[in-house]
Amino acid sequence: MTLKQFLLKENNNLDIIRIVCAALVIVEHCYDLSPKTIGMDPVKFLTGFSTSGLIAVKAFFFISGMLVTESLMKKQSAKSFLISRVFRMMPALIFVILITALIIGPWVTTLTLPQYFKSKVLYSFIFKNCYFSNAYCLPGVFMDNHFWGVVNGSLWTLQYEARFYIILLCVFLVCKYTIKKYRLISLILTILIFIDAFFDLQIIGKGASIKSLLPMSFALGCFLAVNSSYFVINYKTVLVSAILMAIFWRTNKVNEILFNITVCLAIIPISQLNILKKIKIKYDISYGIYVWGFTVQQVLVYFKLYNNFYLFFIYSMVITWVMGFISFVTVEKRCIDYGRKLDKRIGKIKTDTIK
Repeated sequence: MTLKQFLLKENNNLDIIRIVCAALVIVEHCYDLSPKTIGMDPVKFLTGFSTSGLIAVKAFFFISGMLVTESLMKKQSAKSFLISRVFRMMPALIFVILITALIIGPWVTTLTLPQYFKSKVLYSFIFKNCYFSNAYCLPGVFMDNHFWGVVNGSLWTLQYEARFYIILLCVFLVCKYTIKKYRLISLILTILIFIDAFFDLQIIGKGASIKSLLPMSFALGCFLAVNSSYFVINYKTVLVSAILMAIFWRTNKVNEILFNITVCLAIIPISQLNILKKIKIKYDISYGIYVWGFTVQQVLVYFKLYNNFYLFFIYSMVITWVMGFISFVTVEKRCIDYGRKLDKRIGKIKTDTIK
């Protein structure tokens, strides 16, 4: 089937792919955060240059690039795009920030409560993270942990995601109101220009980095969504990409780029498997798992629940999935539903005004 058909909800199970990716981030952090790790992150062991978490994050960005671009092209509405993105990203983020800063922080800090709540670091953590300017520390929190002082190391990717949404929207508006005929060329060129300006990629010569591969993953998703009527991505496509990756495996940094492309493309045929499509995901807890995972694991380390690495892994998974469920049911779903109602209400007001 074409990508256009694939992007129909009933023809894929990208929800479960995202949940698996969120779990992979926890896998890597088990190795990073526990003082008593066993061996090496499995993906790092196999490739020598990537990790479970890096694969997962780039897959997230690829899927996001496809889905949000497809939605934007379908609705042709900047207003709907902004509302959907704000009500999808912000509520869960604010929830985890406030619970972490106002409940977990005071619970585990080495400072007295008056000292904690008087500290400027506390309010910097809250306000900076709420507008995607990363702040990682809370006063006196996790200072004795193996990965000391960092409260939530996963939030760094969200500022890039927000930037890519803004870039995508700007490109869409330029193309919509100017040169529609050359929409594809404008989209790709403008995205690449913005990416280079933001990140100074310098892929040729100095090689790629995680920050450069994130926009590449997102841009690949955008490219495929814009051309979804013309592309068929199947196992043959993935095999060709994998062969190229194998050929250039010993070529510094090029192998990372091709590996990233291969993994992203493989998501499409994998998510079409009948066995996966039969699994119905009622609650999309992937975002909640992602934003809660690091903090949950730091709390476990704080309470010395890491002596058995496998138990640490199980505790991390179970508690984080529970927090992801709570986040989705109590905050995310309600806000997403409200955002949809708000979008319809604004659209109705606009229609009535025109009449």
